[in-house]
Amino acid sequence: MLAALLALDARLAGADVDWLLVGGAARALAGSAHRPGDLDVEVAPDDRERAAAAIGAVGAVRRDARVRSWYAAGRIAGVTIELCTDLSVTGPELSLPADWEIQRRWAAPLAVAGRTIAAAPPEELLVRALVGGNLTGLRRRLEPDLPAPRAAYFAARLAAATSSASA
Repeated sequence: MLAALLALDARLAGADVDWLLVGGAARALAGSAHRPGDLDVEVAPDDRERAAAAIGAVGAVRRDARVRSWYAAGRIAGVTIELCTDLSVTGPELSLPADWEIQRRWAAPLAVAGRTIAAAPPEELLVRALVGGNLTGLRRRLEPDLPAPRAAYFAARLAAATSSASA
C-alpha cells in the first residue's frame, strides 16, 4: 500500500494535481487501526482530467439516490485508486454541496516516508454520512483511536447545507 501511495503522490505531483487523501488510508495514517484495501483521493475540480490521466483512467459523473460526483478508478502497484471530485450528498432532510476549498483549508498534513501527504478533514466523511442519513457509515467513522471531530468544521459545512425539499 505504501508503494502505491508514494507512486500516486509522484504521478499526481508530476501532473500538477491538487489532491487530498481520504477514506481508510487517511484514517490509517492518522492512527486508526483500520487497514485499507484501496486508496481514495479527492482532487480539485479543475484538476480532475489530469488526475484521471495520471492513474490511467477516464472519469465520468456518477449519481445515485444520495450522492453525485465525478469519479475515476485505476490501479497503481496493484492497488485500486479511486478518485473523485465535486461530491455532493442529498439526504432525507438536507443537501450538502461539494466544497473543495473548505476541505483544502482544513486538510491535515501527514508525514509519509519523508513526504507530506495532505489528508482531507476526517469530519467531511462524518458530515456526508450525517446529511445522507447513513448512520452505519457515521458509526463506522467514529473511531476511538482518532482525534475528536472539530465542531467548527461541522458548523461550517452544515451552514452550507440546504433543505432537500428545495434542492
